Amino acid sequence: MRTLEEIAPRVEVYSIDEAFLDLTGIESLSSLDNKCESA
Repeated sequence: MRTLEEIAPRVEVYSIDEAFLDLTGIESLSSLDNKCESA
């Protein structure tokens, strides 16, 4: 889950292998894609 916390400002853990991300404040999906690839 640490990797998700680096990508999104808020992470709600749903289960051991699932989480919801609050993407508020993410400027564009392409910047999110770049963050995911580098993580």
